[in-house]
Amino acid sequence: MYQSKPSISMILISIALVILTACSPAAPTAAPAGPQATEAPPEAPVTEAPTEAPAATEAPISVENTLSVASNISDLITLDPAVVYEYSGILVTHNVYQTS
Repeated sequence: MYQSKPSISMILISIALVILTACSPAAPTAAPAGPQATEAPPEAPVTEAPTEAPAATEAPISVENTLSVASNISDLITLDPAVVYEYSGILVTHNVYQTS
């Protein structure tokens, strides 16, 4: 198979670019502007406060309304998404790693 030798000029150009980027001054950063003085907001119209608290719609937590999911994950070897092949690993990987 053909292998090319790197030329001396390309090596020198690469080193020069690395040195120039390392020694260049940092880009100046602008300080964030503080809040500007403004006029006071107009007063909001007075409204009546609610007289009763809203009714609770959730049932209290108990054994009767708790969902339990049991599964056999004894085939789980790894959670590495590149090498996960077993059924349990695929289920966990799809729920843990972001795929978008």
